[in-house]
Amino acid sequence: MAEQLDQRQLLTVTWNLIGGALTVTGDGNANYIALYDFSNLPAPFAGNEMLVTSDGTAMIPKGSIQSVSIQGLGGDDYIDLSLSNLTVATTVDGGAGNDQILGSHGDIHLNPLNGQPLGPNTSNPSTPAHETLMGGDGNDTITAGNAAQPIPFVASTFGFAQDLIIGDQPNGVGNGNDSIVGSDALVLYDDQGNAIDSSAILNGGGNDTIDAGGGSDIIMSRSGNDSISLFSGNDVVNTGGVGNWNPNAPYKNANSLLVDNDTVVGGNGNSVVSLGSGTDSVTLGNGNNTVSGFSPVAGVPDGNKTIALGDGNNVVNTGNGNDTVTAGNGNNNINVDSGGNLVSNVVGQNSVTVGNGANTITAGNSNDTITAGNGGNRITDAGGNNSISTGLGPDSISTGSGNDTIVSTGGNDTINAGDGTNRVTVLAGNANITTGSGSDSIATGAGDDTIRSGSGNDTVNSCTGNDSIDGGDGNDQLISAGGGATIFGGAGNDLLVGGGVLNTVPVSLDGGADNDTLYGGNGGDNLNGGSGNDVLYGLGGDDLLVGGSDLDTGSDTLYGNAGNDTLRGGAGNDRLDVGGDPGQPVATVIPPSGVPGCPPVIITPSADSPNNTNLATGSYGNDTLVGGLGNDTLMGEDGNDSVAGGFNLVLGAPTGTNWGNDSLSGGNGSDTLVGGAGNDSIDGGVGLSILDQMDGGGGNNLITGGVWDTIYAGFGFDTIVSSLFGDTFIRTGPNPWVFRTP
Repeated sequence: MAEQLDQRQLLTVTWNLIGGALTVTGDGNANYIALYDFSNLPAPFAGNEMLVTSDGTAMIPKGSIQSVSIQGLGGDDYIDLSLSNLTVATTVDGGAGNDQILGSHGDIHLNPLNGQPLGPNTSNPSTPAHETLMGGDGNDTITAGNAAQPIPFVASTFGFAQDLIIGDQPNGVGNGNDSIVGSDALVLYDDQGNAIDSSAILNGGGNDTIDAGGGSDIIMSRSGNDSISLFSGNDVVNTGGVGNWNPNAPYKNANSLLVDNDTVVGGNGNSVVSLGSGTDSVTLGNGNNTVSGFSPVAGVPDGNKTIALGDGNNVVNTGNGNDTVTAGNGNNNINVDSGGNLVSNVVGQNSVTVGNGANTITAGNSNDTITAGNGGNRITDAGGNNSISTGLGPDSISTGSGNDTIVSTGGNDTINAGDGTNRVTVLAGNANITTGSGSDSIATGAGDDTIRSGSGNDTVNSCTGNDSIDGGDGNDQLISAGGGATIFGGAGNDLLVGGGVLNTVPVSLDGGADNDTLYGGNGGDNLNGGSGNDVLYGLGGDDLLVGGSDLDTGSDTLYGNAGNDTLRGGAGNDRLDVGGDPGQPVATVIPPSGVPGCPPVIITPSADSPNNTNLATGSYGNDTLVGGLGNDTLMGEDGNDSVAGGFNLVLGAPTGTNWGNDSLSGGNGSDTLVGGAGNDSIDGGVGLSILDQMDGGGGNNLITGGVWDTIYAGFGFDTIVSSLFGDTFIRTGPNPWVFRTP
């Protein structure tokens, strides 16, 4: 029969058992306290617990123990419950000193209202112990027990069952450097059969080492530079905890103003880690993890976080420090605030958002969404179909062979979009844009941009500014809405537009190889068709239009339109029209590019005025030269050319209304030259110039023949100069002519 025990004194460690409550109290010195289960031994030990202290040993009837409380007080205590097999609520407080505490395999049920341990579970009397281990002040080592098998448990409506391991006092008072080892493989279930958290660890001040074990743990770290090791459980870690412990949301108190430098290393579970304002390091495995940094607080600096994650689908949110985030092959959602951040090795389909710092982001071959703030960002994405947007800073963006969408708000950006079919939009700033072999779409706003669009069939719309555009190979559409653009089409059948009639700043357009169409603006433009069969429109302004080089055999068409223009053909059979041939296309309006503030491009061919003076020069081919309303100079040069001072090239026809005083020369070859209504000078050429046909048209003209020419005296009073060697003279008007020899 068990004896009712009163308070006993074993040297300097006291214990008592009153009403089923076993209380053991040390004396402030280095006490040794252990509790062993002797229930399976033969008499007289059977059914007893053996209490061993540094002062002696006592046998206690196990069945009479309903709760255990051990207070180490001061001193370097060693408290061992690992072999106790307790099935009752247990609390261990090492107190001050460098303590070592070994717990049993029990668990604790917390009250959700105040976070305090509840009493024994009356719904299921077989539930193991509710165990609370507290180290107190000093450098403590706390180890929770082992439970190899799942333990059934009926949870209350609001709470959950778990071990509670406290490095210092529950209120965070205690500053020792503690070492804590959590329970291993302890899994609890509610009354619906769902697994619930197995252990909770709450440490206080000091530089603590916490080993959570293999269960699903909740760890709340207070001040101090703590080292926390997780294993395969689904763990919740709070390294910046302040305020009261909240078992319903133990990881929501992470906004600590204490600058602690914590280290968290985890396994492959699905962990939730909340960090404080210190310089923290987090390394987690292949689970689906959530890591939250310090939320910005005015006047409080945030530490630099280093976060390394495995191959799971992770969520990361950090604060204002210079953070480094490395993730694996999962689909990650990464958000970092202001600061110079480094996000790298992100291989899965990721969402990355960074603040206004100078960030470096490196992603892999998947489809990523990257949003950066106003800092100078460096973004590298190896492949995939990416969506990237940046702010006002000077960004550097490089992507791989995917189909990328890149939007920059502004800043002097450098963008290399790779070989996919890319869409690049820069709203402002001086951008340097390069794309690869895909068919790309590029739009820029105000600023002096440099654009190289690669070998695809590209579309480029620049707004205003002195832009430099190189379309590369492919059939490109290269349009500048305004400003002094320089545009090179490269190989392919390209469309180049230099702003249309709304742009009065001179532009320079070069079609490059193949058959191109070029439209200038309303300034003094320089248009060169390059090789191929090109069509050039000067529109307004004093333009220089060149069909190609002397080696270009393409058949070019050049329209000077309004202004004092200079037109020069190449080696092919070209048409040079210095005025405004009615056969030109009608007005065309190209809509704005979509960049805010960019105007439309209006293309309106227009005839020149009588005040314009134009120069058109053919080359080696059989060219057609047409004058305008002003005093034009038209030179056919080599080849069998057709040269008209007005719009009419029919010999002996009515004169029309072109009143300019033109100078027409055929050069070498058998040419046809027809003046207009003005007083024209017409020269068929000498030397190899034979069999020319010349018509002065209206006005008082000077017509100079060569050899075997046919000369039409027009409707004015013409002067004809002829060598009389084989020339034929035809009168088409009523007035006589004046004839003289050279």
